[in-house]
Amino acid sequence: MGDFPENCWYVAAWSNEIDDISVLDRTILGHRLALFRISTGEIVAFRNRCPHRSVPLSCGIRENDNLRCGYHGMLFDPQGQCLEIPGQDLIPPTARATTYPAIDRAGWVWVWPGDPKLMDETLIPDINPLGDPSFQMRTGYLHYAADARLIHDNLLDFSHLQFVHRNTFGGGADWSCKPDMSRRDKGFRFERWFPDIPPPPIFRSAFPENARMDLLNIYEFDAPGILTVRTAMQPAGEAPRKAIAIDDALGNFSAQAVTPETANTAHYFFSIGLPRSEPEASLEQLLGGTLAAFKEDRTIIEAQQELLLKEPDEPIARTALEADAAINQMRGILRQMARSERNAQSNRPSGATPN
Repeated sequence: MGDFPENCWYVAAWSNEIDDISVLDRTILGHRLALFRISTGEIVAFRNRCPHRSVPLSCGIRENDNLRCGYHGMLFDPQGQCLEIPGQDLIPPTARATTYPAIDRAGWVWVWPGDPKLMDETLIPDINPLGDPSFQMRTGYLHYAADARLIHDNLLDFSHLQFVHRNTFGGGADWSCKPDMSRRDKGFRFERWFPDIPPPPIFRSAFPENARMDLLNIYEFDAPGILTVRTAMQPAGEAPRKAIAIDDALGNFSAQAVTPETANTAHYFFSIGLPRSEPEASLEQLLGGTLAAFKEDRTIIEAQQELLLKEPDEPIARTALEADAAINQMRGILRQMARSERNAQSNRPSGATPN
């Protein structure tokens, strides 16, 4: 779909969204999916379209590990093979539901929308502490009426925190300062160190009134849209930067995923976590502040998308800033990944399939 590669893993759902009774209807990269869980705990991902009369299979009926179309009753097993056609003995070879590779790991359901022959399970990123029992986690989801790349832009440039999030993440830290940035294979690592600042609004309850703190923020973002944020805090001047452990008891962790739905809509999966040594009430307060901040982002980004759709001939940016460097490079990474896929497909001999 456009500048997004298909031969990679995308987050399609939180694990707890999919049970062994119902069928989840969800679209990623323009692929409409029917997702359900079978008795082994595995996730099945069908194309959400019956091969008979194109009715969504998510309108169907679960029968043990199988799925029966809700229109004419064709019964499909988890591999997509039709097992039964009511009123007909012959099952045509074309009576198959299209399937996609899907894996449930550490709370996220990953789907490979591209060529299944190229699927590589080892490419699913290992995101700790998602699934780590030493952390208490809360999860959430937001739907965006916006191009996923606009969400990427927002997440790659923290200079907006002082303005969009002045009452949540903003605080007194100068988030417009240039971070220490390094390139990764398909993304970036950012590090920011803020000594002797007032706590950001969502953290103030953890510190005495008028307290000052040192804050370390480490942020990693990888294509096609997976990011982690780790934040550690300490009373101002308690120890030098190099002595702060990122898993400090006052630290927090967030894993987030941006998955395109269509060209102008997207899914945003997010989590927030604290070590289990922290009170649960602190986590609930952090989740509330984080969700409020993410909704602030959504308001800005959807307004941006609306304007871009109304004025399609205008460039997204007439003025370039230094803070745009990672944004432009990430868009370039995605374009190159998608271009490489198209070139490999066009260079393949007619009728040939990948090894």
